[in-house]
Amino acid sequence: MGSPIHCGGRGYATEGARAALEYAFTVWYKDRIISLIHPANHASIRVAERLGESLQGRTNALGEERLIYGIDRESYDSRPALQIPPAQTGASAILTTW
Repeated sequence: MGSPIHCGGRGYATEGARAALEYAFTVWYKDRIISLIHPANHASIRVAERLGESLQGRTNALGEERLIYGIDRESYDSRPALQIPPAQTGASAILTTW
């Protein structure tokens, strides 16, 4: 089996998560979005915080602890614009990270 392609640190997860948040708020008209993140997944925690999400609590999902990060529409609308260099755009991602 081959090695996975390393894409960490290029902004793909941030850009994908930003696009998913924007879609959820502007197309689906959701009032609040949460991300369930494994406590050891520090990169996903940084992405959530970079997008304006804050720690809301903890839960158990599929038998494992998850951090609940979230953002509501008002906080999303009032946050400063996220600046990502043009060379680091274009990827997609989901908000739930395992």
